[in-house]
Formats: sequence, structure tokens, C-alpha cells
Amino acid sequence: MGEKSKDVDSTSPRLLFALKCSILFYAFLAIRTIGTGIAIKMIVSLGSLTVFFVLLAVIDIFLSIVVVKRGLNVFSTRYSGWLKGWLAWTTFDSIIHIAVAWAFDTFNDFLFIEPDGTVNADLESVHSFFRSVVVLNSISAAVQLSVLLFSVGYAISRTVWFKETVKRLSNQQTIQNAPHLMLELADDANGAVEEAQKTPKNGSQARELNPKWTCSRVQRIAIISAMCISVLVIFVVLAAVGTGPQSNQNCDPLNAGGCVLPFPSSFYLKQDDSTATGYRVNIPDDAMPILRYDLPTRFYLPAAQWNTLDGFSTVAPIAFHFPNVASSSLVGYNDIASSVVTSSATTVIINVNVTNEVTAHFVEVDSQTTSDLLLMQPAVPLKYGTHYVVAVRNLKSASGSVLEPPTQAFKDLRDNVDNSEISADRRALFESVVFPTITALGWQRSELQLAWHFVTTSRSSTVGQMTSLRDNVLNTVATPSYRISSVNDSDCTSSTNYGRIVYGYVSVPRVGSVFGSNAIDVSAPITSTREAAFVVAIPCSVINSGVVKQVVQYGHGLFNDRSEVVEHYLGSMAHTNQWVVFALEWIGFSRFDLIPVINLLMGETGDFVNIPNRLAQSYMNQAVGLKMVQTSLKTDPLMQYQGNSVLDTTNIVFYGNSLGTLLGGGYFALSTELQRGAFGVAGGIFSFLAGRSNDFALFMTLLKFRFYDSEGPRVFFTLAQMLLDPTEVGGWFRELYDRPAVTGRKEAVIQVAFGDAQVSRISGAIFGRAFGAHTISPQTESIYGMTESASPYTGSGFTEWNFTGIATEPSTNVACSIDTNTHEKLRRVPEAQQQIAEFFETGTVKQFCTGVCTASV
Repeated sequence: MGEKSKDVDSTSPRLLFALKCSILFYAFLAIRTIGTGIAIKMIVSLGSLTVFFVLLAVIDIFLSIVVVKRGLNVFSTRYSGWLKGWLAWTTFDSIIHIAVAWAFDTFNDFLFIEPDGTVNADLESVHSFFRSVVVLNSISAAVQLSVLLFSVGYAISRTVWFKETVKRLSNQQTIQNAPHLMLELADDANGAVEEAQKTPKNGSQARELNPKWTCSRVQRIAIISAMCISVLVIFVVLAAVGTGPQSNQNCDPLNAGGCVLPFPSSFYLKQDDSTATGYRVNIPDDAMPILRYDLPTRFYLPAAQWNTLDGFSTVAPIAFHFPNVASSSLVGYNDIASSVVTSSATTVIINVNVTNEVTAHFVEVDSQTTSDLLLMQPAVPLKYGTHYVVAVRNLKSASGSVLEPPTQAFKDLRDNVDNSEISADRRALFESVVFPTITALGWQRSELQLAWHFVTTSRSSTVGQMTSLRDNVLNTVATPSYRISSVNDSDCTSSTNYGRIVYGYVSVPRVGSVFGSNAIDVSAPITSTREAAFVVAIPCSVINSGVVKQVVQYGHGLFNDRSEVVEHYLGSMAHTNQWVVFALEWIGFSRFDLIPVINLLMGETGDFVNIPNRLAQSYMNQAVGLKMVQTSLKTDPLMQYQGNSVLDTTNIVFYGNSLGTLLGGGYFALSTELQRGAFGVAGGIFSFLAGRSNDFALFMTLLKFRFYDSEGPRVFFTLAQMLLDPTEVGGWFRELYDRPAVTGRKEAVIQVAFGDAQVSRISGAIFGRAFGAHTISPQTESIYGMTESASPYTGSGFTEWNFTGIATEPSTNVACSIDTNTHEKLRRVPEAQQQIAEFFETGTVKQFCTGVCTASV
């Protein structure tokens, strides 16, 4: 019995090690599954995902080494099925690590490397982290592939050895006991033959020498238990991550749907005598859209960054919930004029301060949500610091029946019936302001389906912040300092457009937080600085002649950079028209901001104010860059040809495309130096474009993961507009519309295209109206608020290009077909380029099309 006990004990450590190795392996898989599940389910920050990939690589390297060092012998004999599983997993995981390394390496240049070859200064640490992901995942893949090859070779050699041993045993008299002894061979290869030659006295003792059955049962129970616990943990963790408030508090009782609807509304204002409007936004956190998978404690979108404002946006869509509305009851964007015919209109926006003044608008059912959300878009910007009343009547269902008010609270308020949800102060506001303003139009109180009141923000709290900041920054920097990082010269005797391209960095004041709860005093002295990258491109036509007709400040497109100026179409325009082109990045939405923006939407949605703060810095960079061109850079030897500086600062103009109109239009309005601009595929109002642009499809998808209900992303975009107003053209529409004397008269050529899947021409029309633009005869279509004028004329011009072969434009608020997208086409149309060149040189708007402007896709 002593010998028997010794034999059993001699195999137990190896079996126990196999058990530990198995549990380790399955526990590792469980951790991997949980980690991946949380990463996907939470939609955590991009930084967290990067850390995840780094840790994944390190864990896989460690586990591979452990398996090779200690467990492969056990796996390959006693547990051959697990070896096959391990080999399959290693193969799959190696592919994953190779893919991760390739993806991070591929995007490295696009995300971090400047056009002059240096790493973007703001992203050096992130770039290093990306490189570590590439290196560690490459090492992990190499280690695992090595383990894979070694394991296959080892398994083959063990199989050959095992077969030879069995063949040798078959010639011995103890073959009757061989089935019980095979596993002993696997436990100890060197002692297997010696153990096999022992002849047990009976079968019972042989079974005791082979502890396979008992230990396998323990292993099976342990492994199944571990896997079940892993699955349970996954569900518990994901359930916990998804746990949060399922409903809001402090909701406006007048409307169903999203808690803050209707929005904007004075329900979320409080009196504050310290502000220009006498009010301050006051949205409780628990009324804000609910975030999904936001750990550890924050579930509501934090309202602090909005509660610093003294009113609501002048251009954002007005959102309200109304079920089962037939679109025929609503004013479409093709019939804006009917929105101001108050006798027949179903919706009105009324200026309380001016009797019977209504604002043109259109209304549509939001196609981006699964609920009955209606969006009312002002066709012209609302006035700063003004009280408005919105009223709705006679909305009908598809069957033609007039719909009831969406909530009992509004019905009781309208009918002057007591309702505990309506406060005395709110009832007094409706009785003294809202209902009298509506009935003054000739509407009947009894026919109202919904009505509410709000106050727009003051100029001083939005664009006024930017003008004060501009003055402060430009007074701080008399002659901007700069450094040149690279100069690319080309032979102008060839077919090259640019003869010299200069990359450099200009020193600008670092402005910090301009908006939000931590906002700075924009008039306070600025002591710290940062560098802003710039490029100057000099065409061969200027180099050869020494004559420059215009210096053009260019605004690049979404997630691009300053090197867009070297693209062929713009290089050709510069060379043909003798333009010197310079550009800086739109930090906030340049290609170097792609990671921060995605990171913000995936994990830090509540810190959205960081984007307008970066855009404020971007505007200052552009302003200082322009001043550099006018002063210090003008005299640089690199800018001298034929005895003259190519930076003729007497005729500086602005040209932007796409994002270069959305942001560039606001910068153009802010600048005291720029008076003439051209805007291709123009548009504005971020919150309006979000639903109609393929560029925002990724953002919308990410936000759908972030919010509990489908209205969350839409409400978020409307809220976001309040913060973005000072740093995008939409927030400046009122300023442009009023043409204040302080900035001088701004004139522009605005060009839009049918079939544009990235910037809707409907937004372009709002852009054009803000500039007081006229359409050019013969116009493509009649546009509300614009007069058709014969070519040529002075002032601002608006031209639509109709492209043949495009898909029919959708009638809802979704993007045009990407398959026939015209977004990149318009800027390359010769007649469009000629129109811009003529406008820059003479200030006249001229028609270069033969008849209605048409081009091919």
C-alpha cells in the first residue's frame, strides 16, 4: 500500500499544476471577455481602449511564456483537446495583435505627424502611447506566433514518441494494462517505460495508479464553475455599468418626450440681475439627457457648462415632442414664406418685444430619432437678448384629425384649470406674456396645442466674449514672433503650381478656458504663449513676375490641416490668379483633434465645452497668423522676390471650404482686417448640420451609445450649439445680419451644391441670408429672403450649382446620397473658380455660367 500511495502522490503535483494552468487559462479568457465587453459596452475613452490594448499585449506575452515554460508538456499529452484550443486561440489572438499594431501604425502619421514631418506638440504623449501599442502588440504577435510554431512542432514530436512507445509496449506481456498506463507516460516521459513495465496485481490497483477519472472530474467541475462564474461576472458587470437613473427629474410638464423639451424654454431660466438679459440658464443635472455607461458616479450630462449663459442660442433648432403629426401639417423648408403668414400658419415664433413680429422658419420631424420629435429651425437668426414665444396650433394626424395637446398640463394651463404641475409663477408668465402675445396675432387661445416662452442670449455673453478676447490678444502681440521649420522649393520651369512652400510656427497668446464654469476674464492680461503651425505657399506665377494680386487666408476642411493649401485645385487657382496662400489649423476640428473629439464623445461627453474653448484658441491663432503676415513675416527674406515682398497686405481676402465656412465664416465675421471672403460648399449651425451630414454620422453613432434614449443625441446637439455659437458662423449670423459698423461691411461669395452629402445647401441658404446675399440671374431656384440680381453687381452673392446624375435629395433631415456626393466637386468647377477670382480682384459678383449653373458629378 505504501508503494501505491507513493505512485499516486508522484502524479498529483503534475495533475494539480495542470488544473491550475487550466483555471489560469480560462480565468484569463474570462478577464479578456469581461474587459472587451466593458470596453465595447461602455464606449469608454479612446485612451482607456489604448491602455486596454497595451495591457492585452503584455498579458498575452506573459501567458505565452508561462505555457511554454511549464504547461505545454501537460497540455500536449494528458489534455490534447486543450492544446488544440490553445493553438486555435493563439492563432486568432496573434491575428488580433497584428491587426491592432497595423491599425495604430497606419493611423500614426495621419493623427500625429505635421506636414513638416514633426510630431504635433499637443499630442506628443499620446503619440508615444500609440507607438507603445504598436511595439508591444508586435512583440506579442511575434511571441505568440513563435509559441504556435513551437507548440505544433512539440506536439508532433510528442505524438511520434508516444506512438513509438505504444508500439514498443505492444510487444510486452503487460499490454493488457497499457490503457491504464498511457497517461503515466504523459506525466513523466523519462519514467514512462519503467512505470509501464510494472505489473499490478489486479485491475483495481491499476486504476488506482491512474488517477485520471477522479482528477478529471475535479478539473471539469473547476473549469465549468470558472466559466460559469466568468459569464455571470460579465452579465453582472455589464448590468452594473448600464445601471443608472432610468428617468429624469425636474422635467418640463408642458411636453412629453425628452425631459428638457420643449427646448429652449424659460422653464430652465432663473432671474439674475448680474447678466445682460437679467436671466441665467438654470438646468438641473437630473433634467439633462441621461448618459449610458458613465462610471463611476456621473450619469446625467452635467449642466454646469450651460448654466453660465444668460439665454439660449439665436440659431439652434427649437425642439419639441408631438406624437403622430402628419408632415403635411408642418411648414417645409421649400415653403418658408408661409411660416410668416400668421392667418394660416400652424407654428409661429413671435418676438415679444416687437408687436406681431414673427420669425421665418421651417419645421420637420426628426428622422434621427425613433420618437415624435419635431425640430423648428429659424430661417433667419433670432435677435440677441430677446423674449420669444413659440405657439403651435392645428397640427393634424395622417387621417386629418386635429391632434390634442401632448400633455394634460398644457391643456389645463391653456384652459385655466388648476394643475399641481404648473407653478403660480409660470401661470402668471403665461397669463401676462405668452397668451396675450399669441392672441395679438389673431390666434385663439382655445386652439393652441402647445406654447412656451424663452429668452435668447445676449451678444456680450457669446460673440462679445470673442471680440473682447480678440482685442486683448492683438493688443498683446504687436509683432508676432515665428520660426521656420522647413522650406520646400520647386523648379518653376516645370509644370509645378507652387515654387515655394514654407512651413513654420508662430507664437500666440494661450487663452485658456473662454467658456464654461471655469471661464477666464477675456480682458485680463495674457502671459503664457503657445505655438500655432502655419504654411505659406507661393505660386510660380508670383515668383516669376514678382507681382501678387491677392494674399489669401485659407480655411481647411473637417479633420484636415493647413497643408490642404497644396492640393492641386487650390494650387492651380493660386498659380492662375497670382495668389499667395497661407493657412493655419482649425484646432478643435483639425486632423490632430480626431482622437480628442472621439474621446470626448465616447467617454467625456460632459466636457464638451473643451471644444469651443479650443476653437476660441483657434480663432486667436488665425488672427495672430494674419497679423504675422502683415508685419514680421512680410519682411522675411524667404518672402522676397524681384525686390518685393510677396505678402502684399493691402489686399488680403479669406477663402474657405466646408469646415472652412462653418468655422471660417465666424472667424471672418470676427476679423477687423478681412472684408471680402469666398465660401465654397458653405454652411453653418452645427446642430442643424448634424442630422444632414455624413461627416457627423460617426459622431451620431457614438452618441447613440452614450445616451439612454434616441432623443438624447438630438437634445445634446441643440445644447452643444449654445456653447459653439461664439466659435462657429451660426452664432455670428445675427452679427452679420445686422452689419454692425464696428467691423465694417462684410461681403462674400457663397457657393453651394445640390447633392452635397456633407454640408447641406439648406444651411447654406441661411448662411447667404445672414450676409444679405442676392442670387445671380438666372437663379437655380427661388430662395426665401434673397433677391435675384443681374450679373455683375456689387455686394454678396449666392450661387447654387445643380449637378447632373445625382440622386434625388431627401425630403427629411438626413444626408444626401454619398454615392453621388458633390461636396468635393464644386470647388473644382472652372466657372465657380472664376467667380471667386473675379470677386477677389474686383469686388463684383459675376455670372460665369451659361444659363443656370450646372455641372456633372
